[in-house]
Amino acid sequence: MRVGNPALPAGYDYDAINADVLLHGATVKNGRITLTSGANYAALILPPNDSDMTPQLLQRLRELVRAGATVVGARPQHSPSLTDFPKCDAQVKKLAGELWGKCDGTTVLENSVGKGRIFWGETLTNIFAAQNLKPDFEFQGAAANSRLAYVHRVAGAADIYFVSNQRRQFDTAECTFRVSGKIPELWHPDTDVIEAAPVWSAQDGRTKVRLNFEPAGSVFVIFRNAADSADHVVAVSGNISTEAATGPKLEIQHASYAATDGAGEMDVTAKLSELARDGQLVVVVNNDTLGRDPAVNHEKELRVDCTLDGKPGHAVVHENDTLTLPATTTVGQSPQWETSTGTGGSPVVKAWASGRVELRTASGKVLHADAADLPSPQEITGAWNLSFPPDWGAPPSVTLEKLISWTDHTKAGVRYFSGTASYEKEIEVSADRLNGERELWLDLGAVKNFAEVSLNGQNLEVLWKPPFRVNLTAAAKPGVNKLVVKVTNLWPNRLIGDEQLPPDCEWDGKQLKAWPQWFLDGKPSPTGRLTFTTWHHWTKDSPLLESGLIGPVTLRSAELIPAN
Repeated sequence: MRVGNPALPAGYDYDAINADVLLHGATVKNGRITLTSGANYAALILPPNDSDMTPQLLQRLRELVRAGATVVGARPQHSPSLTDFPKCDAQVKKLAGELWGKCDGTTVLENSVGKGRIFWGETLTNIFAAQNLKPDFEFQGAAANSRLAYVHRVAGAADIYFVSNQRRQFDTAECTFRVSGKIPELWHPDTDVIEAAPVWSAQDGRTKVRLNFEPAGSVFVIFRNAADSADHVVAVSGNISTEAATGPKLEIQHASYAATDGAGEMDVTAKLSELARDGQLVVVVNNDTLGRDPAVNHEKELRVDCTLDGKPGHAVVHENDTLTLPATTTVGQSPQWETSTGTGGSPVVKAWASGRVELRTASGKVLHADAADLPSPQEITGAWNLSFPPDWGAPPSVTLEKLISWTDHTKAGVRYFSGTASYEKEIEVSADRLNGERELWLDLGAVKNFAEVSLNGQNLEVLWKPPFRVNLTAAAKPGVNKLVVKVTNLWPNRLIGDEQLPPDCEWDGKQLKAWPQWFLDGKPSPTGRLTFTTWHHWTKDSPLLESGLIGPVTLRSAELIPAN
């Protein structure tokens, strides 16, 4: 979350505004600075590194403070403008004296003016406590390194929070919002599903909501309807067996951020080691991320030597591109049970393994949901038929004895392919996976980069982010089922493949020097290249991007169980 300058305590957020907004669009309502947009704020914090302020703005602050606003910051000393100089500086000192009074930021930290107050030198924690302003958002994650970010807006009578998981890992968190007397709803931006929060409680003027997050997932938490007397679930715990999950061990041996022409470089080994989490590293390569610019106005790249589970690796990433180590990141252990609200408001548990989930309601009633004899996850092994579209350099089809990245294939046409290719395989589904309230899910594991799944000729979902899993229940049948997975990767591999061929145009550095005649004539490349670009992003030695269905592909069963 943003921390601001000076740094805000955890659980608070801010907006930056300019002088024009304060001069023409700010009033005070119930002690809060309120803008014409409806946004309102408990305090106005002045820039700590700027003691200049125009007399007009300082006069406006005086009006706001007298009306009840809280202003935090040092006493202004001068006007930044030469208008009416030097009288303007005298006006600033006079107005500042009225507002700050004896407040000096050291021995006297507060001054009351009208209905409002000026603070200078006091901690924000103490200021917010004096206002009885509790944190707007707090969370306790299931993992020690949980990282969530949020933003809060108000629309009419509704409080709207957007909460996002900052890790590319599954996570669960108890999130506390500074809202009371309203029912929390969950609006899921990726699925368009709106549901009542299945687990929440109210305490001390705030509302605590249990949230499950997919890797880098997010949710809108909306408070708009008054809470009723329904006996909702306030706490939940589960005793369900989980699969053992171990993350990769990533060690950065050496890393440098350097100009490609040798004009300068700096060692960033320690920086990247610090940014690596859970055996993974995902960073945008730029000056802000890495600390400074080692060669101003020169093209730069990040060079990394590392080991992953003891296996050495090397990566080169151009400035403003993203480094991802390992190339196929792991997303951790998905939840083994989930709660939802069924028809009539009764709680429902989806269990992915056998065990018991216990739920406690606001009245103290204890409910249970028991899952028994759920089939274990079944990995789909064996050969796959992989077919490619014509005229893009790949063979019509190949047989894969096991799932691999296209970049690891022996045939260059597969290795350098970019586009959509289709995996086909017959899979066996046992009848017990489709019994009663059970659901059958297909988990594709790692996919680079998008997948479209069909079963027995029925098109299902397009999957564009982890977890790459889809519900097969409506399309599956006991016995043999025909599975088709269409996977689309990114363009760089084909561009890198074309770089293995002779050039078909002239370059001025990385920029196209002139349109080649064959292109103007609408003819194919004379050197056999399949792509054409106006910027030379890649070379024949650029590393290929992992592509295709990498897996492991697994059938998973879940059961919907009413809690009682």
